[in-house]
Amino acid sequence: MSEKGHEQFFSNIGKIVFKNYPNIHWSDGIESTLQEDLSQAKVCLTYSSGSAIDSIVYGIPTITIDEGNFAYPICSKTIDAIEDPVLADKQTVIQWLANLAYCQWNRKEMANGKAFNHLYSLLKDTLQETTKE
Repeated sequence: MSEKGHEQFFSNIGKIVFKNYPNIHWSDGIESTLQEDLSQAKVCLTYSSGSAIDSIVYGIPTITIDEGNFAYPICSKTIDAIEDPVLADKQTVIQWLANLAYCQWNRKEMANGKAFNHLYSLLKDTLQETTKE
Protein backbone atom coordinates (compact mmCIF):
# COMPACT_ATOMS: atom_id res chain seq x y z
CA MET A 1 0.00 0.00 0.00
CA SER A 2 1.37 3.39 -0.93
CA GLU A 3 1.89 6.04 1.74
CA LYS A 4 -0.95 8.08 0.23
CA GLY A 5 -3.20 5.03 0.22
CA HIS A 6 -2.25 4.15 3.77
CA GLU A 7 -3.06 7.62 5.06
CA GLN A 8 -6.27 7.90 3.07
CA PHE A 9 -7.58 4.45 3.94
CA PHE A 10 -6.77 4.42 7.62
CA SER A 11 -7.92 7.97 8.27
CA ASN A 12 -11.27 7.10 6.70
CA ILE A 13 -11.58 3.67 8.29
CA GLY A 14 -10.82 5.15 11.68
CA LYS A 15 -13.98 7.22 11.36
CA ILE A 16 -15.92 3.96 11.40
CA VAL A 17 -13.92 1.53 13.51
CA PHE A 18 -13.33 3.74 16.51
CA LYS A 19 -16.94 4.90 16.83
CA ASN A 20 -18.12 1.35 17.64
CA TYR A 21 -21.16 1.42 15.40
CA PRO A 22 -23.38 -1.58 16.22
CA ASN A 23 -23.98 -2.51 12.56
CA ILE A 24 -20.36 -2.28 11.38
CA HIS A 25 -18.21 -5.40 11.16
CA TRP A 26 -14.47 -4.91 10.76
CA SER A 27 -12.89 -7.92 9.07
CA ASP A 28 -9.21 -8.66 8.78
CA GLY A 29 -9.69 -11.94 6.89
CA ILE A 30 -8.45 -14.08 9.77
CA GLU A 31 -11.60 -15.04 11.67
CA SER A 32 -13.74 -15.50 8.56
CA THR A 33 -13.27 -15.63 4.81
CA LEU A 34 -14.15 -12.75 2.54
CA GLN A 35 -16.97 -14.84 1.07
CA GLU A 36 -18.41 -15.43 4.56
CA ASP A 37 -18.21 -11.72 5.33
CA LEU A 38 -19.79 -10.73 2.02
CA SER A 39 -22.67 -13.18 2.48
CA GLN A 40 -23.79 -10.99 5.40
CA ALA A 41 -22.75 -7.59 4.07
CA LYS A 42 -24.93 -4.65 3.12
CA VAL A 43 -21.93 -2.62 1.89
CA CYS A 44 -18.22 -3.33 1.42
CA LEU A 45 -15.68 -0.58 2.13
CA THR A 46 -12.29 -1.59 0.80
CA TYR A 47 -8.92 -0.38 -0.32
CA SER A 48 -8.10 -3.64 -2.07
CA SER A 49 -9.04 -4.30 -5.70
CA GLY A 50 -9.41 -8.01 -4.99
CA SER A 51 -11.96 -7.46 -2.24
CA ALA A 52 -13.79 -4.92 -4.37
CA ILE A 53 -14.02 -7.29 -7.33
CA ASP A 54 -15.39 -10.09 -5.14
CA SER A 55 -17.87 -7.73 -3.52
CA ILE A 56 -19.18 -6.46 -6.85
CA VAL A 57 -19.47 -9.98 -8.27
CA TYR A 58 -21.49 -10.94 -5.17
CA GLY A 59 -23.79 -7.95 -5.86
CA ILE A 60 -22.71 -5.96 -2.80
CA PRO A 61 -22.51 -2.16 -3.15
CA THR A 62 -18.85 -1.26 -2.76
CA ILE A 63 -16.95 1.82 -1.68
CA THR A 64 -13.41 2.09 -3.01
CA ILE A 65 -11.53 5.05 -1.66
CA ASP A 66 -8.37 4.81 -3.73
CA GLU A 67 -8.11 5.75 -7.41
CA GLY A 68 -5.77 2.79 -7.97
CA ASN A 69 -8.49 0.29 -7.11
CA PHE A 70 -9.60 -1.56 -10.26
CA ALA A 71 -13.24 -1.11 -9.21
CA TYR A 72 -12.96 2.65 -8.63
CA PRO A 73 -14.77 3.65 -11.86
CA ILE A 74 -18.00 1.80 -10.96
CA CYS A 75 -18.18 2.29 -7.18
CA SER A 76 -18.87 4.93 -4.59
CA LYS A 77 -15.68 6.75 -3.69
CA THR A 78 -16.15 8.24 -0.22
CA ILE A 79 -17.18 6.95 3.15
CA ASP A 80 -19.99 9.50 3.12
CA ALA A 81 -21.81 7.17 0.70
CA ILE A 82 -22.08 4.41 3.33
CA GLU A 83 -25.86 4.83 3.69
CA ASP A 84 -26.56 4.92 -0.05
CA PRO A 85 -23.64 3.48 -2.01
CA VAL A 86 -23.63 3.05 -5.78
CA LEU A 87 -24.52 -0.36 -7.12
CA ALA A 88 -23.61 -0.57 -10.80
CA ASP A 89 -26.19 -2.16 -13.07
CA LYS A 90 -25.57 -5.65 -14.43
CA GLN A 91 -24.54 -4.49 -17.92
CA THR A 92 -22.00 -2.03 -16.49
CA VAL A 93 -20.52 -4.78 -14.29
CA ILE A 94 -20.33 -7.22 -17.21
CA GLN A 95 -18.54 -4.63 -19.38
CA TRP A 96 -16.20 -3.71 -16.53
CA LEU A 97 -15.32 -7.39 -15.95
CA ALA A 98 -14.74 -7.84 -19.70
CA ASN A 99 -12.42 -4.82 -19.66
CA LEU A 100 -10.49 -6.29 -16.71
CA ALA A 101 -10.19 -9.67 -18.41
CA TYR A 102 -9.01 -8.03 -21.64
CA CYS A 103 -6.09 -6.51 -19.73
CA GLN A 104 -4.79 -9.86 -18.48
CA TRP A 105 -1.84 -11.63 -20.08
CA ASN A 106 -0.37 -15.05 -19.41
CA ARG A 107 3.38 -15.77 -19.22
CA LYS A 108 3.57 -17.16 -22.75
CA GLU A 109 1.92 -14.05 -24.22
CA MET A 110 4.29 -11.81 -22.27
CA ALA A 111 7.34 -13.87 -23.25
CA ASN A 112 6.51 -13.93 -26.97
CA GLY A 113 5.86 -10.17 -27.05
CA LYS A 114 2.10 -10.30 -27.70
CA ALA A 115 1.32 -8.23 -24.59
CA PHE A 116 4.03 -5.67 -25.37
CA ASN A 117 2.95 -5.31 -29.00
CA HIS A 118 -0.66 -4.76 -27.99
CA LEU A 119 0.21 -2.18 -25.34
CA TYR A 120 2.78 -0.50 -27.58
CA SER A 121 0.25 0.02 -30.37
CA LEU A 122 -2.22 1.56 -27.90
CA LEU A 123 0.46 3.76 -26.39
CA LYS A 124 1.70 4.81 -29.82
CA ASP A 125 -1.82 5.79 -30.92
CA THR A 126 -2.38 7.72 -27.70
CA LEU A 127 0.90 9.58 -28.03
CA GLN A 128 0.14 10.47 -31.65
CA GLU A 129 -3.27 11.87 -30.67
CA THR A 130 -1.71 13.87 -27.86
CA THR A 131 0.92 15.45 -30.09
CA LYS A 132 -1.72 16.44 -32.68
CA GLU A 133 -3.57 18.59 -30.14
